[in-house]
Amino acid sequence: MANITTSTTSVQVSLETLLAVREIARLRDEQKKMAEQEAIIRKQLLEVAGSANELVFEGVAIANIQRSTRTGTDTKALAEKFPEAFAETRTTTSQVKVVVL
Repeated sequence: MANITTSTTSVQVSLETLLAVREIARLRDEQKKMAEQEAIIRKQLLEVAGSANELVFEGVAIANIQRSTRTGTDTKALAEKFPEAFAETRTTTSQVKVVVL
C-alpha cells in the first residue's frame, strides 16, 4: 500500500565516522537484548498482578498496571471498498533514516 521512494549516493567517510556507525550497531544490539529482557520481566509482572492494577511491596506501590485498548483503521480494506475516498485522504511524509549495515 505504501509507496516508498529511495535514492542512493555514496560518500567516503573517515575512520571516526566508521567507528560511530559501529557504535550505533553495538548500541542497537544491546538495546535489542535489553528489550527482550524487559519483555520477559513485564510478562512475569503481569502474571503476578493477575487482574490487579497495582503491585505493592510492604505497603508501598511499586508499579501500576495500565490496561487499554486501541482502535485502528484497516487501510487495505478501506482502499478496496472506498478507493476514491482513500486516494483523496492519503498524505505523504518524508523521513530520513540512518540504516546501519
